[in-house]
Amino acid sequence: MGRAEYHLFKIRFKTGKELRRMATIKDVAQKAGVSIATVSYVINKSRRVNPETAKRVCQAIQELNYHPNRIAQSLVTKSTQILSVLISDITDPFFAPIVRGIEDVAVNAGYIVMVCNNDEDSSKTKRYLESLAQYRVDGLIISPTSGIDDLKATLKEMDIPTVFVNRRSNVMEADLVESDNELGAYLAIRHLLDLGHTKIGTIIGPTSVSTYADR
Repeated sequence: MGRAEYHLFKIRFKTGKELRRMATIKDVAQKAGVSIATVSYVINKSRRVNPETAKRVCQAIQELNYHPNRIAQSLVTKSTQILSVLISDITDPFFAPIVRGIEDVAVNAGYIVMVCNNDEDSSKTKRYLESLAQYRVDGLIISPTSGIDDLKATLKEMDIPTVFVNRRSNVMEADLVESDNELGAYLAIRHLLDLGHTKIGTIIGPTSVSTYADR
């Protein structure tokens, strides 16, 4: 009989404190004695503001613990500052460092990264794409599944900048970052031949996937 495993979680709630309404940009403007537009200029650094005025705005923001509403900002800037990465499985050792590298670069550029695991399922990928279109993400980084070509119409309709990673599509053009699979396969076989081996076999996945076909 297998050993039972138990996972215990302890959750503590703070009590005795009233729930406070989140501060709005209007609250900041009133506290700083300026217009809402001026607060927006200071936050977005979109226009020069008198240093003393900017200082009052920043102080009001700090005292009210104000956080800009990203959704409202995106309606004006047409940018959500969100990138989405669609891969088969984040627990795959191949994808983990790729996603980490993407995140490191994205964060430094002011973006956040949303990771979606499609489990090599094109129907799941389609559902993700439809949801991401509603979130209005700024960009997609996709490791295509074997059925990605069937989603050409969906991606075209979304009209979101897209980069394929590790695999390419046979019917869609997009920026691509991939390993040189042909060279890798050649070097591996060349090494085995140099060692004197003559009967060489390989185990690959479906050749409808570009990485397997190249190898």
